[in-house]
Amino acid sequence: MKKGGIHLKVLVVDDEKWIRKGIVSKLKGLADEVEFTGEAQSGREALTLFDNCPADLVITDIKMPDMDGLELIKDIKSRGLDTKFIIISGYAEFDFAKKAIELSVKKYLLKPIMEEDIVNAVKSIMNEVKQNNAIQKKVNDIALNRDKLLIEKILNKIIHSEIDDLEFENMMDYFPYLRNTYVMLICFEINSKDKKAAQSFMDLIIEQTYKYGE
Repeated sequence: MKKGGIHLKVLVVDDEKWIRKGIVSKLKGLADEVEFTGEAQSGREALTLFDNCPADLVITDIKMPDMDGLELIKDIKSRGLDTKFIIISGYAEFDFAKKAIELSVKKYLLKPIMEEDIVNAVKSIMNEVKQNNAIQKKVNDIALNRDKLLIEKILNKIIHSEIDDLEFENMMDYFPYLRNTYVMLICFEINSKDKKAAQSFMDLIIEQTYKYGE
């Protein structure tokens, strides 16, 4: 990921070289946010490239030799990755569009591909990824704060001999990395009239202790 924005890894798949090159050229305005992991002329070749360097976005044709675009999408999705897909096709048949929807394809673009259409499609996916990343960060922050509070509570109980065996075992289940390892407990007595500064200092110690434990 580049500073200031998302860095989307893109794989382009089409059996016609001039179409692949055309897509790459049309997206050159997004060079600061897009990295092309490769170009493939068939589904099989695309899978090889994908295995070597998983892409965040696969832009693929439907009709190709040895493995079509829909089979390619199914294969990649079976790996459990959150890869996004854009289909480019010369076929406006309802059956293809229906199957694409069933596979959660983000966009279905008809050839000839207009630059505005492919750029807007990629930008839309980038915005979706940014939103998902922001949500995940909030979830992680909430989990981190929850764990910090729990650790602080447990440490206080240990210091004051207020924790029983059952609660200690439950703590081990919640923090499995504490099992089969040595734990050092350090107690600080802070003589400070500045309670806010003292609390900030203690929070920092707890945070660093938690990170070290990870």
